[in-house]
Amino acid sequence: MVNHIFKLVLTALLLWLTVLAAQMGYANLHFFSANNQVDRWEKKAEITSQNSYNRALQSIKLSNQLHPNNPKYIETLGIIQEWAVYGEYADNTNFSLALSSYQKSAQLRPLWPWSWSAKAMTKWRLKEIDDELWHALEMLSKTGPYTKDSNLVLLDICLMLIKKETIYADRATALAKKHYQQSMTNSRIKSALNKLIKRREAEELVANW
Repeated sequence: MVNHIFKLVLTALLLWLTVLAAQMGYANLHFFSANNQVDRWEKKAEITSQNSYNRALQSIKLSNQLHPNNPKYIETLGIIQEWAVYGEYADNTNFSLALSSYQKSAQLRPLWPWSWSAKAMTKWRLKEIDDELWHALEMLSKTGPYTKDSNLVLLDICLMLIKKETIYADRATALAKKHYQQSMTNSRIKSALNKLIKRREAEELVANW
């Protein structure tokens, strides 16, 4: 009797694990479908078609339904929500939806710099200059101190915080200076940062860094 019950429990457990694995695999397939569409948009610098946008959005929503609380899926949903604004498939309120996605992604995967980067940039686009924005910059500094993209986002927002004379200007100066100095040993990052500084017309600002 005991052996029979044990076999039933084991069979049920194996069946549940099989269904779960299939569900996660299906979610991943839809994620790759959505991600491939986004890759095409980035290469073309535009959403390639209405059908492409619909497919990407439907696929990533299904991924999140099948595998909730997956930070990569949530992050990709945020990216698509942002692209919807750029492609004029949604108005600027979609930036708030994207921010919500990035907030959740950063909470689930706090050591991943991209989530903090996206969160900070979206906060800036929404003109939400507050402690949450500053915290995102601090986390970006901690989690991605030596990557080009992280340094570009951090320096860009810090320069704008300084030039607009916000209450974070002094802290932004110290943080930006730190990253600018440590990036001087990496020619690839140094070149990218100097181009950004020139584009922002901030040469005089950083002259003594």
